[in-house]
Amino acid sequence: MVQYARIQTGVVVELIAATKPISTMFTPQFVATLVECDNMPGVAEGWTYSGGVFSAPAVQASNPAQQAAAQYAEIIASGLTVTSQAGGLMGVFGISSIPNAAGDSNTSEINAEVAFINNFGEFTNGTTSGLVWPLLNGQTTTFSSTGQFLAFAKASAQYVAACKLAAASLAAGQTPTWPNANIEIP
Repeated sequence: MVQYARIQTGVVVELIAATKPISTMFTPQFVATLVECDNMPGVAEGWTYSGGVFSAPAVQASNPAQQAAAQYAEIIASGLTVTSQAGGLMGVFGISSIPNAAGDSNTSEINAEVAFINNFGEFTNGTTSGLVWPLLNGQTTTFSSTGQFLAFAKASAQYVAACKLAAASLAAGQTPTWPNANIEIP
């Protein structure tokens, strides 16, 4: 038996279990709306399908506190876009405090680098210029100086703090003012 999802305007509207080839069961027009989903655990009506990928529907928060937490998490996970006055776009940086598979978080890595700069006057790579840093998309960018990195760390901390305030406003039933996710540093 093979399971198929019937897709209508990008949404799974029906699941069909076929015991024989679907081309013998349905019209070609109907078959064109079916996507095999046997190897996709959990696919259900209401899921979306785009670009060959099934996705669960977004969970709707049931109260203001849950809505605030969900919106905050989504915004933080989207990262912070940083441009430099000296050289244009640096990239989109991860600023999440949620640990990755290695147990590190973006904020702990930023804080560790700041502490090292403050204690030793140089980057952890032993230089005062040219620190390569990962971006949210897996690529890298380079900080030209410890001062530039400290400006980034300060701006990202201020952004996260402003996001926390906006989430608190939303949780309290007020209309939040979310900060701009684009910053410019020296």
